[in-house]
Order: sequence, then C-alpha cells, then structure tokens
Amino acid sequence: MIPLLDVSDLRKLFPIQKHGLQPAGLLHAVDGVSFSLAQGEALGLVGETGCGKSTLAQLLVRLLDPSSGRIVFNGREISAIPSNDFYAVPDRTQIQMVFQDATDSLNPRHTAFDAIADPLRHLKKLRGRELRDRVLKAAELVNLPDELLSRFPHQLSGGQKTRVGIARAVGIEPRLIVLDEPTSALDVSIQAVILKLLEDLRQRLNLSYIFVSHDLNVVRMLCERVLVMYMGKVVESGRTVDVFRHPRHPYTAALINAIPSIRNRGLPTPLRLSGEPMSPIDPAPNQCRFYSRCPKRENLCLTASPPEVVDKEFMTLCHFPS
Repeated sequence: MIPLLDVSDLRKLFPIQKHGLQPAGLLHAVDGVSFSLAQGEALGLVGETGCGKSTLAQLLVRLLDPSSGRIVFNGREISAIPSNDFYAVPDRTQIQMVFQDATDSLNPRHTAFDAIADPLRHLKKLRGRELRDRVLKAAELVNLPDELLSRFPHQLSGGQKTRVGIARAVGIEPRLIVLDEPTSALDVSIQAVILKLLEDLRQRLNLSYIFVSHDLNVVRMLCERVLVMYMGKVVESGRTVDVFRHPRHPYTAALINAIPSIRNRGLPTPLRLSGEPMSPIDPAPNQCRFYSRCPKRENLCLTASPPEVVDKEFMTLCHFPS
C-alpha cells in the first residue's frame, strides 16, 4: 500500500549568527528524519522541548522549507515547492495544522465563525449560504454550539478555543492533520474530552494524525505508532504499545520513567539522566548525540555514529539497545 505521507532523510539547519558577522555555525534542528504514515493512522512524535519535533511539524505542513530531504504527500513530492507558493497547490487543502496555543492562533478581532470560515473562503472559495453551511457542519463535528460562533476568542474557554481550532482544520476536509500539542494548556479533564473528540473524528472521517507532544500519556491514548526524537534525530520508533512496554533506547526509557503515576501523586518525576545535553550546533558527525547523558555509554559511542537497529516494526538508533 502506498503511504499517504513518506518522509525521507529530512533536514532543517538554521544558521547561527554571531554579532551580525559570518554564521557561527549551523543548528541541526531536524537531522535525517525518515518515516511513513498510512491513511487513517495516528502517529505520535515525542521528545523534550528543543528536540526538533515542532520544527518537523512545520516542515510537514510547509510553513518551513527543508534544507534537504523529501516529503511525498499523496504520491506527490511537496518538499521541492517553496513554502511561499504552497498555498496555491491543490494538495494544500489536504494538510492542515492545529496549533499549540489556541489563543495565539486565533485572531482576537475575528469571531469563532470567521476563524472557521477563513480557510474555506481562501482555499475553497466558498461564499454565502454554502460557506455558512460548511461552518455550521464543522462546528457540529466538534460539538461547538451554534451560539458560540458569534463570540470572540476572549469570550471562549480554553476548551472551546481548542474546538474552534480543530473545527477550522476539519472544516476544509483534509486527509492529514498535524497537531502541535493542542491540549498542553488545558486541564486534565478537558484534555480527555478533546482527545476523545479527536479519536472520534479520526474514525468518522478516516483522518491521519501526526500528534506532537511531550506528554507520553496523551500519545499512548491516541496514537498507534510513536517516534521518539532527541536533538533532531529519531532515536526510537515502533508501535506505541511495544515502545511503552519495552523501550530499547535509554532516552526513551527515561521519558517513560518520568510519566506521572499514582506512586508519585500524579506529578512528573525528573528524567534520571546525568550530564548536560550536547550542543545541537555543528554536532560531531561520528558520535552519538545522547552520549553525554547516557547511562550505557561506551567509548564506541564517542567515535562512531549509532546504527539503526531494526527488528520488525521496531527501530532504535543505538549501539547497545536493550
């Protein structure tokens, strides 16, 4: 089966300026990421802040241009299309994004109706009654009452604003939605409601999701597969249930160990890793980027890049996977 999305060796390097002179180096935000996504599948993308997951999300929806690599969506390479021109490409309507902070992503001068209608006006060229019907349909899909459509963002709760963001994405009838931590600012009870809504929409509309999050519990609830990122690279991937049951990379094990539990009264425990993270600016090509924090490190990790250890649907970027 041809995947809906196929990403090959994707990289995004940002030049670091020093006092306005020549670039001081290159920050490797996304460095050689490859994966595929089937129609109707939900894929989790996890890692600490700064690991590159949000940059990867912006590359996939073409808000950023990649430095190199390929993004093939629905059989068409879209990575070669400049981001400024992508809005005019027919596949543009098939990829949508729900942003992390619903407040910042909504225009404070636009009502909820206008927020949902705006992409329909610009990308689908809808007007009049047809536009109104599509907005009402999108609001109904996310259980947003009609009376709230006339309100401005400051008149809506956090959960309601998140529903507006989701309605704006699904209203245009995409095939893929990239969700960049859409529930991170919500209370736990509201998070659960929104996650249930997203799962219902995926099943009903046969949507594909890429769910970006630092909350592994959220990913475990929603996603069938998971990619774990560290310093721009995918260090582990596989079926979510397998990764959580038997993490093979020491970084993944540390992330899972930090999940809140009843034993620690629902509070996250710190990652049990010693040492400081290595610099993502011009990293050495022949060493493991997790070396400085890894409890299993050996001299080999400092002199040779870790190989991709593949076992069926499991991939681990490590010399010594568990």
